[in-house]
Amino acid sequence: MLFGKPSKANLLEEIQRSHVKRFREPKHERRPWRIWFLDTSKQAIGMLFIHFANVYLSDLTEEDPCSL
Repeated sequence: MLFGKPSKANLLEEIQRSHVKRFREPKHERRPWRIWFLDTSKQAIGMLFIHFANVYLSDLTEEDPCSL
């Protein structure tokens, strides 16, 4: 992902990159679609959890969260 604000273009770029990576793997080393989907969705859920935990914890501070 590029530095700066996340946008739809960056999201689409990441999706395209992961899709292209999937097809560059040799066929005999590929994971089944279901395993690949479950693994990537587990990573996405983890990222969302960490993001919202970070937002929640930054609300608990009295100072400017950006200065921590």
